[in-house]
Amino acid sequence: MKKSFVVFLTGLIAMSCLAAPAQARKDPKIYDHARAIPTRSGENVRITLYTKRIRGLRVRVDDSRKMRAQRFGTGCGELRCQRWKVYAVRLEDECYDLGIESIARPGEPALVAAMTVCEPFRNGSI
Repeated sequence: MKKSFVVFLTGLIAMSCLAAPAQARKDPKIYDHARAIPTRSGENVRITLYTKRIRGLRVRVDDSRKMRAQRFGTGCGELRCQRWKVYAVRLEDECYDLGIESIARPGEPALVAAMTVCEPFRNGSI
């Protein structure tokens, strides 16, 4: 009885040691969801991006210069994602092409994403 218990316990410990490294590494994500909301002045737009486990973001809006996004909280409900904001000049068509690049630690691969985000209420109408 004692020998079978020891064998069972040793097997259980071995399985947990092998499974732990696979669970510990979680990959960073850039979600393909973003929001573009005009500011009060109507001249600029605030673009909100959602990520998970990212240190920093560099964003290009419509092939402009690279801008560094600012982290300003968490969101996504139970998923607890990070929210980032970047400001851009408001355009006539109210849609913006984004080029997103994550800032990674040395030795880690950087994530790259591209998406188009549009304002929800076109021409100021609801």
